[in-house]
Amino acid sequence: YALRDDLQQNLFDKQCSEDVHEVLRLTFHDAIGYSYSGKYKGGGADGSVMLYSGTELSYSENDGVSDSVDALAPYLAAHDVTAGDLIQFAGAVGMCVCISIC
Repeated sequence: YALRDDLQQNLFDKQCSEDVHEVLRLTFHDAIGYSYSGKYKGGGADGSVMLYSGTELSYSENDGVSDSVDALAPYLAAHDVTAGDLIQFAGAVGMCVCISIC
């Protein structure tokens, strides 16, 4: 519950805001597998967009997701969670905030 509460209060401010929309978009961009050469297969929602942000955020397909990667970085450092789980969980918490069930 600590991560949920931290996200709700400090990132989303308990509002269905642009931060929620950006994190939801990030969940998709982290989950979709893409390889320019076709040689590599993506691993799905693995947090690579955060862990390898220097590479993945340079792809034009990921334009606009750097703000949410930066916004989630402190939560990755503060909570015992993987980058992939953080991204997907933040998206779920954001949706809960938007539909007022959390």
